[in-house]
Amino acid sequence: MKVFSLFSMLALSTVLTTQSFADAKMSQSGGYNSTSSNRTQMDPEGPPVPPNRDIQVHSAHGCLDSGFSFQGEFLWWRTVMDDLEYGLKNNAIIADPNNFPQGQAFSFTVREPDFQFDPGFRLAAGYDFGRDNWDVFLRWTRLYTQASDSVDQGSGNDILIPIRVETISITNNLGGVALSPYGKVNWDFHFNSLDFEMGYDYFFSHRFSVRPHMGIKAAWLDMNYRVKYLEALVVSAGDIETMDGKGDSDYWAVGPRFGIDSYLHIGWGFSIYGQISGSLLYGRYDTKYDQSVVSTVPGNGIVVDFDIKQDDFYRLRSNLQMALGVEWAYCYAGDYLFALHLGWETQYWWNQLEMPFFGYFQPDGDLTLSGLTAGARFDF
Repeated sequence: MKVFSLFSMLALSTVLTTQSFADAKMSQSGGYNSTSSNRTQMDPEGPPVPPNRDIQVHSAHGCLDSGFSFQGEFLWWRTVMDDLEYGLKNNAIIADPNNFPQGQAFSFTVREPDFQFDPGFRLAAGYDFGRDNWDVFLRWTRLYTQASDSVDQGSGNDILIPIRVETISITNNLGGVALSPYGKVNWDFHFNSLDFEMGYDYFFSHRFSVRPHMGIKAAWLDMNYRVKYLEALVVSAGDIETMDGKGDSDYWAVGPRFGIDSYLHIGWGFSIYGQISGSLLYGRYDTKYDQSVVSTVPGNGIVVDFDIKQDDFYRLRSNLQMALGVEWAYCYAGDYLFALHLGWETQYWWNQLEMPFFGYFQPDGDLTLSGLTAGARFDF
């Protein structure tokens, strides 16, 4: 309910703010629309020229009367997916795994993929309608990342309890605790999104402007998960197992998006910007999880495969996007604008993990993308 309340407030505030901006007269004190200072001086009905033109004219919101805009951004983001733990690690010495020590406390650490920063990009194209302060943009964001981790006993005493593949014992059938000297996990993720938005620029004062916007968001989130355990010994059974798990989750969705951008113009072309937006996406999941266990004891062995698949089911998911940074812009002859910006951005996607892990059919892990964003803009 908190998530839906948040998006309801975002949508309501965007609509109300946009309506008040459309009704406001640009001739009021402190008002200023996204037009060039040359046109402002020539048009007696235009908004008044601000005392410090450099603050507004040399910005993405105060240069051109109307025209096209192209933007490119380099992303250096770290992607984290919850609930991808693959084992419990312990470095205690266990002389006989078939006779697990009694009355002894063991300390385990949870092992998960080691999420790292990886590059991505965002491209945008739009058009500013000038005097009416409206603009439209289409943005494409793409990111590919992968994360891995492993535990290898080597000459040490590390052991790993597998938690992503169910043990299959010849003597005890399904179930049992296994101890593995080697475990490895790999996760890769493909992210693509398209944002079509219509925004409205408005200056509350000579130094502060906002841009509420609304539109449609489409997203494609595809992930693959692989885990492997070698020489896993089933406690109290004596089976030696090789265990593999493979999972896939593909999600595409579309839905409304609302947000607001704010700019504090500090002079000499510099601005501090803050952005927040939210979306509700409805779309389809295609998921599966396969596990294979090769279990052996002296003179005997079995191979057991479990394939779990769930296709064509639809879910409503929410997304929150926030950014904070610094922008520098310069306007040339009122006809061209060049801008650079550097900031930090975070995207939060609720309940994205839908892989049907064996014995765990209610995954609800959240997805986080965050990191540095550096970009350039050219208007003409």
